[in-house]
Amino acid sequence: MIELPAIPLSLLLPEIVLAIGGLVILIADAGGRGGRAPWIMSLVVVGLAGAGAFFSGTVPDPVAGGMLAVDGFTRFMRGLLLAAIGAVLLMAPDYAQRYRLHSGEFYALILFSGLGALLMAAAGDFIVVFLGLEVHSIALYVLAGYRRDRLGEESCLKYLLLGAFASAFLLYGIALLYGATGTTNLHDLGLVIGIAGETSRGLLLAGMALIAVGLGFKIAAVPFHMWTPDVYQGAPTIVTAFMAVVPKAGAFAAILRVFEMGLSPLVSDWQVLWSVLAVLTMIVGNVLAVVQHNLKRLLAYSSIAHAGYLLVGLAAGDALGASGILFYLVAYTLMNLGAFAVVTVFEREGRGAELDDYAGLVHERPGMAVALALFMFSLAGIPPTAGFMGKFYLLGAAVRAGLTPLCTIAVLTSVIGVYYYLRVVVTVIFKEPDVAWTRGSKTTLGPALAIGLSLIGTLLFGLFPALLYDAAVASSAALR
Repeated sequence: MIELPAIPLSLLLPEIVLAIGGLVILIADAGGRGGRAPWIMSLVVVGLAGAGAFFSGTVPDPVAGGMLAVDGFTRFMRGLLLAAIGAVLLMAPDYAQRYRLHSGEFYALILFSGLGALLMAAAGDFIVVFLGLEVHSIALYVLAGYRRDRLGEESCLKYLLLGAFASAFLLYGIALLYGATGTTNLHDLGLVIGIAGETSRGLLLAGMALIAVGLGFKIAAVPFHMWTPDVYQGAPTIVTAFMAVVPKAGAFAAILRVFEMGLSPLVSDWQVLWSVLAVLTMIVGNVLAVVQHNLKRLLAYSSIAHAGYLLVGLAAGDALGASGILFYLVAYTLMNLGAFAVVTVFEREGRGAELDDYAGLVHERPGMAVALALFMFSLAGIPPTAGFMGKFYLLGAAVRAGLTPLCTIAVLTSVIGVYYYLRVVVTVIFKEPDVAWTRGSKTTLGPALAIGLSLIGTLLFGLFPALLYDAAVASSAALR
């Protein structure tokens, strides 16, 4: 008889709460009219999951037979992911009501996708990495096409087809590593590779490369980025806001688990791989963003470029690089959620997503214009914002690792980024609109909270970075 490993459910409270909460929302909404009840229930579920993450604690060793790792790294990522999901839910009700996205299944899909991201962050085994990725991705495929129009259906189809190929690459890579080592456990994998030496090097490198393809798709690294601009533009903006931060954070959590823990003996090989991908991603993301006139597409290429900056920290291959990635993930989440929150507010009021639609915004909503400008400054890496400090830590780790040429490319491409981010600022504040704007209506409470909290975090961690960086250092230690 097969004995299943004991699973301490108290350590998995956030994941359990999200799973049960999503099911309850689906059942409660069946046959109903939707409305705001699912939104309120979703906020309660995320709040309970956050409380569960706070009280469940951590254990230094893997649990559930090594399938899960509930450590300091998991705790950090749980906090980031749940905060991001909560912020998206704050933005959701008014936007969803305008576009008739307010059925319970919409909120349940967000919770299920968040559940998958949390599983990826807590994975101690390739099986859980793949399970979390699929739970997360399948919900996202549906959300991408939730608004039944031509662009929505196109974005859903592209994301589904390319995502299926990426999952196949990941699964094939896992199979090759299993064939070479006889294990799918990340901790054991590192030990076996260290002992095996050159015996199965070919299989190990092939498996490593295929896994990089599968996870590189989720973070929109070049050349696996083709889906990003079209899906970001075609998906409902509230889904785009979710898609810009939660999948990237979950995928980077899985990448850190796999490469920093499982494939650590091959660090000299995957440093080269990620360095090349970082260069391609930074160049392509920044250069193509310059020619964009749609704000959602501009932010899509911006997210590609920022994946490249994060890969610079990964290429460092040490604890400092991992700490820089964690800090930058928080900064990236804050500034992107804030920027997309502004876009959702004005799209809800009937404004398009073209950059010229935001001309003279300062005359209509001066507070919103200033907030959007500050988010652009942070994305550009201008002090005293969290985006600047995030790049400082990432590039500092890379310099200490001897990757000065890579850092030089990162700085040069950041200069390109300054141009198109400042173009948004100039359009919003200095460009005259085609018609004279009057002061608009007040922003509703949910989006206002999301924008305000994102702005506070962006400035707070820029002025006092040690508040976050010390936690990132302590959390990344669990990967070693």
